[in-house]
Amino acid sequence: MKNDLDILQLNLEYGQIIKFDSKYNILRPSDENFKKYEKLYKNAEIALPVFLLKFHKIEIKTSQTFLKFKLLKTPKKIQNFFSTQQNIKKLIDINSPKNLDINEKKIIKIFKKLNVLPFPVFLNDSKSRKNSKFTFRIDQISKSLNVSKIVYRNSTSLPLKNNHDVKILLFDDIILKSTHYALVFNEKSKSKKINVRIHSSCLTGDLMGSQRCDCGYQLNTAIDFMNNNSGKGIIIYLNQEGRGLGIHNKIISYNIQETGWDTYAADNILGFSGDERNYKSAIKILKHLKINNINLITNNPEKINSLNKRGIKVSQVIKIKPGVNKFNKEYMKTKKNIGKHLLNL
Repeated sequence: MKNDLDILQLNLEYGQIIKFDSKYNILRPSDENFKKYEKLYKNAEIALPVFLLKFHKIEIKTSQTFLKFKLLKTPKKIQNFFSTQQNIKKLIDINSPKNLDINEKKIIKIFKKLNVLPFPVFLNDSKSRKNSKFTFRIDQISKSLNVSKIVYRNSTSLPLKNNHDVKILLFDDIILKSTHYALVFNEKSKSKKINVRIHSSCLTGDLMGSQRCDCGYQLNTAIDFMNNNSGKGIIIYLNQEGRGLGIHNKIISYNIQETGWDTYAADNILGFSGDERNYKSAIKILKHLKINNINLITNNPEKINSLNKRGIKVSQVIKIKPGVNKFNKEYMKTKKNIGKHLLNL
């Protein structure tokens, strides 16, 4: 039987009007919805990141991360909000911004957590109430999303080219409906030192060899390290694409970066912090494997702090030599200077 969160995810996925607390009628912004619900957009408001306005050279002094604006014109494409060629003032009433109330801020967090583009459209038309089949409780959904429930599913041997003693383990996050993986190298090794790499998924870098980041390089370096070390090793592969943005937001972030913004600023323009990841799932996987003392392969101090705070002792940090190329040179500098990664560039 589906719970409220399951039903919410399905409704958002299929572009349905969402009602929260019988008060907020919300629509996911998408090219399809701009066409489907064009008439309902006439009296609608949209929550936009303040940093997005700066991207369009509009300065509004506020401590708010998001402001709500009345839609003047229905955009044809979501990309119009992130294009310097588009005059955003034609889309929204820039002269009448509103602060979000506490529940609207919670709705933003829900959209972000579910990897939906993080600026919901608030529908004010009475017709939208008839189109909403379900009413979701904001606090209940928020509470559900703060819970991490990781369940072990199955495992099998996975011989690699340079190491035949490898197993893959599958773990499901039954809250967010995602799957994480663990590669265990040299499982029968009696070495007490366990080398661990916690790696967040990167479709473009890991699978396709993109040079825009160093993710694929880091993953391959970690695998080589495990293969060349006789001790037990584990690579935990977390389903956290684009530092927790999701693949769609990541692609839009790439397009913004091509206009001159760095990777963290581009994420801010989308309404994200720059790094939305957490390592709760990795910690639960390590505890499932009865591991609480590790050597961690990383350049990211946030991973070290997260593990140490939650009962996984990091005895040694094994740094990865930077994988710099002409396409990611500025990206790597940003990781060091803004992300505070332990890089010697």
